[in-house]
Amino acid sequence: MRRAWLFILACLLCDTGFSQTPEVQTFESVREELATIEIQIALRLYGEADDYRAITSLKRWMVLDDTSLSLSLGPLMIGQIYSRNQQPRLAFENFINASNVMGGESAEWATLLALQELCVGAGAWSECDMGLSKVLEQNPKSERRPLILYLRSLTAVMRAEALVESQVVQISDAELRTRALELVARRQAYDELPFKTPWLAGTMSAVLPGAGQAYNGRWIDAGLSLVLTGGFGALTWYTWDRWESIPWTVVLGSITAGFWVGNVVNAVVDSGRINQKLSDDFFRETEKSYWPRIGFDIDQETVQFHWTFQ
Repeated sequence: MRRAWLFILACLLCDTGFSQTPEVQTFESVREELATIEIQIALRLYGEADDYRAITSLKRWMVLDDTSLSLSLGPLMIGQIYSRNQQPRLAFENFINASNVMGGESAEWATLLALQELCVGAGAWSECDMGLSKVLEQNPKSERRPLILYLRSLTAVMRAEALVESQVVQISDAELRTRALELVARRQAYDELPFKTPWLAGTMSAVLPGAGQAYNGRWIDAGLSLVLTGGFGALTWYTWDRWESIPWTVVLGSITAGFWVGNVVNAVVDSGRINQKLSDDFFRETEKSYWPRIGFDIDQETVQFHWTFQ
């Protein structure tokens, strides 16, 4: 009798829901949950500038999610992280990966982001210009054609190549055309920089110690070269003419020759350094003032690309 009551009670419990079979999660549902967790972690780490842990979470998200969304947004964000950590080549690779997944305008924008890393980040202006030319060849009617033509004008200046007004008047965007015309004038200004002639500086110092340094505008160096080389030269002559001491003449003559050679080399090297500094300052200012920064924002799984001058 007791067993019968127990059986009835068990049946009642089953009917009232006290005994339920737990829901079995599928592999796909577990993977989706993990993907959601990883992208949340990645975004938090990205916002906290914990960059390399963010990269790890983004890569896990890409593996778990494995959709066009993750395979495009993931490389974009990883590229941005590498860009702000001054690793342009790695940023370039990730932006290109994003471009390969994206389609249409977004793919072209991602390519421009990658080329920006080559130009501004790595300083590979020739390689960047070839990339811009290829983008135009692939899509001659691109809406970004004015921007690409402007960027090619800028790369011409950064490579010290010829740039004339007729090359930039075809840019349809008014702001970009105005800035491109400024680049034409800036290219002319580069040719007017007060560059030194290294061989001339060396020849002048060879004829008169310190003259090459004076030509370079290094007046203190010019005085030292003249005094040291001239002083030891006079001592050499004195020991030979008055003391008639061959050993001392050889010693002092060697010192004089060393100062003379050093004076010539210094004039040549210093003029090269002056030229390099003039070029570096010019190109650094040109890049800072005339390169339009290309970037993107992500809003509800949608990427919005943009460019702006600093």
